[in-house]
Amino acid sequence: MFCDYCGKEIKEESIYCRFCGKKNNKSKAGKLNENLDNSGIDIGGEFISLKNLTSQKGKEKYFYQIAGEAYDKEEYLEAIEYYDEAIKIKPDYWQAIHDRGLAKARYGHYDGAMEDFNHTLKLNPKDASTLCNKGELLLVQKKYKDALFCFQSAIEINPNFQAGYLLRARFNYMVNKIADAFQDILKASKLGELKAVDYFIWGCIYEAKKDTVKAKEMWVISSNLGDAQAKAVLKEFSSKEKDDADDFPF
Repeated sequence: MFCDYCGKEIKEESIYCRFCGKKNNKSKAGKLNENLDNSGIDIGGEFISLKNLTSQKGKEKYFYQIAGEAYDKEEYLEAIEYYDEAIKIKPDYWQAIHDRGLAKARYGHYDGAMEDFNHTLKLNPKDASTLCNKGELLLVQKKYKDALFCFQSAIEINPNFQAGYLLRARFNYMVNKIADAFQDILKASKLGELKAVDYFIWGCIYEAKKDTVKAKEMWVISSNLGDAQAKAVLKEFSSKEKDDADDFPF
C-alpha cells in the first residue's frame, strides 16, 4: 500500500506514514465496523451484543476496551485505530484521547501524541497523569523547562502522585541536580513500589553521589527485576572491579 499523501510505500496496517507523518485512509480503520456482529461489551455486568445496540451508546466503551487490549500487546497501530473509533462516537472521551496519545508516543508519532495530551488537558486540566506523560514527552524532546513545569504542576495537583516525583527525579539527574534528584526518588519510594527502571535511575543517582556500594545495590535490584540497562552496567562495573584488582594483586 502507498501513502495517500507522499506516495511512498508503507505497510498495510500503518495509520501514520513513517515518511510524512500524515494519517492514511486506506488502513484497517475503515474496516473496523465490518466485524462487529459477533462482538460485544460488558456493561454493568451484562454482555451486550453490538449488533443489538439501537444507538451508538456503549460502542465507545467497546472500542476503548479493545484498544487497551491492543496497547497491552504492544500493537500500537491497531490501538490507535480503535481509540479513533471511540473518539468519533464520543469526542469528549478524554480517557481515550489520553491513551491514544500514549499509543502514538510509543509508535514514535510525537507530534500527534502531544496534540492528544494537550487536548486531554483542555478537557481535564487537573489530570496529573496526563501532565506527567506530556512532561515525559517534552523530556525526550529536550524541552527541559516545559517538562519541569509539567512535573511540578502534577505534584501540586496531587502531592502524593508517585510518577511526578519519579519523573522529576529523572529530570534533576539529567540536569545534574543530584541532591534534588535523590530527594525526589526517596519520596517516590515511600509512596509505593518502584519498577526496575526506577531502581536503575536510583543507582545512577547514587553513582553521581560517588556512593558506588549503594549504586551497585540498586542496579542489582533493577537487574533482578529484568532491566537490561542495569544488567549491562553491572557487567561493566564487575569488569572494572576485576581490572582494578588485577592492577593491585597484593
